[in-house]
Amino acid sequence: MTVPNKSDFPSSSMMPAEMGEVGLENACILYLIRSSAADVDNFLNSLGRLKNFFLDIYPYPVIAFVEDDFLAEWKESIISLGVPVEFVVLHFTIPSHLPPETVPEKVFNCTLGYRHMCQFFTLGVYDHARLQSYKYYWRLDTYFLYPWPNPL
Repeated sequence: MTVPNKSDFPSSSMMPAEMGEVGLENACILYLIRSSAADVDNFLNSLGRLKNFFLDIYPYPVIAFVEDDFLAEWKESIISLGVPVEFVVLHFTIPSHLPPETVPEKVFNCTLGYRHMCQFFTLGVYDHARLQSYKYYWRLDTYFLYPWPNPL
């Protein structure tokens, strides 16, 4: 994986840091990372680009929601990028009104864990205790690639 740097692009306009002091909102950036090597690789690429093209100018906190089986080696590779990432572990369960034997592990190639995470981002994220101190959050998918060096 090669993450481009700002110097890889021509500087056709001023960066916000050159335009004066930029105030930050009471906000954070969130990711939801599945417990899969492919998702972690995507996240590493996404976070690297975000660091080079956005976080160096706008140092918002990054919070990564992960499943409880997220490997320590994955966390180490993420930490090695030099971006402070807070890992918040989510513990998912099958709702009590559903007999566990009736819930398939995969539906249309989506694992049960992935479906739990989608449900969390649809419902649970708004009430999660870790996010209550923030007014805003920017939710990014692990495959999001910041497209250019000049932030919006």
